[in-house]
Amino acid sequence: MKYYRFNISVSYEEFLQVYQGSARYLVIETDEGLTIKTNASNFLPFVSQLGIRGYFCLITDDLNKFHSLERIA
Repeated sequence: MKYYRFNISVSYEEFLQVYQGSARYLVIETDEGLTIKTNASNFLPFVSQLGIRGYFCLITDDLNKFHSLERIA
């Protein structure tokens, strides 16, 4: 497994583009400086009235396939 930690702040209005079909991916920069493109639908459980805000850990398998996404307190 591979672990990528990052902070994210996306407003509700910005994330609304996912629902409208004009956006499918989020590009994030990890704490290590890597740029990762991931499916925006992975963040749906974390959307609030403010959008998506917080510190997260993206977990992939050894072939970089999505495994899970966790909010870190």
